[in-house]
Amino acid sequence: MEVSRIRPSSCSKKIKNVLALYAPDWNQCPEGELASHWAIDNPQSVCFLIWIAQVLYKLDCAKTEKSVNVFAEKIKQLMKLNLYQLTEALRELEIGAALSERFSPISFEPYVPVDNTYDSKPISPDYGIKLPEGWVDIESTVFRLGKLQSWDKKYLVS
Repeated sequence: MEVSRIRPSSCSKKIKNVLALYAPDWNQCPEGELASHWAIDNPQSVCFLIWIAQVLYKLDCAKTEKSVNVFAEKIKQLMKLNLYQLTEALRELEIGAALSERFSPISFEPYVPVDNTYDSKPISPDYGIKLPEGWVDIESTVFRLGKLQSWDKKYLVS
């Protein structure tokens, strides 16, 4: 099948499954930067959505039971972000997906209690991974220095 003939509706089964589980209303009323990719029928947008679906699928398979609510909230937020915010959030999720290829289970924000509301969550690293010696905390951060920061402000801030 030619890449130019791929349609988001026919090739995004994984992302549709994730949406059905974690953000069921988004498909009826898409918003944020992802909505522009969802509406456009071009290879770049399709590949971008497939990439996000793969990242979310890997994280969904590797998450701990305690992390279900935090993961669901991250996906709901991801669907509403502008380009600048999406870039930041997606980098964090990509790091988690890369970790999930080697480590499982992965705990999202391990110091956030299960019964805690997301509005009042305590400070916590982004991930916890389980090693034979115990749990290791991992914080992912996007650094922007000098020219990269200027470029981001010029092109990504909306």
